[in-house]
Amino acid sequence: MARELSQEAVLDFLWAAGGRAPNAALLRHFQGFLRDPALTDSQRGERRERFKRLVNAVATVQPAAAGTSKDIVLRRRYRDLLDEELPPQEEVPKENKKEEEKEPSPPPRCDPCRRRDPPGKGR
Repeated sequence: MARELSQEAVLDFLWAAGGRAPNAALLRHFQGFLRDPALTDSQRGERRERFKRLVNAVATVQPAAAGTSKDIVLRRRYRDLLDEELPPQEEVPKENKKEEEKEPSPPPRCDPCRRRDPPGKGR
């Protein structure tokens, strides 16, 4: 659970989640601030609006696929500032990544700009 309600706290939560988190997880993380029983209804409403502004300043909401929760996704400028990219939707297993890193693509065998006749065909 979050210790404070600030833009930095929202950023920290989203970075810890890899730049993307379900809306429900974000709300659960900050529920102590949003649903404090010591607050009046109007104070809770003000906190909710402040929370929305903080989240919208650093992230976007991606629509949910059928049967899933909306995702909160860190805005590109924040990902770029930290020199990170979001993980792909379907990650390639680490074994495949290591193999790809070891085997560089071979150089082209011929100049793609020049056309050659197939073997056995004369002019």
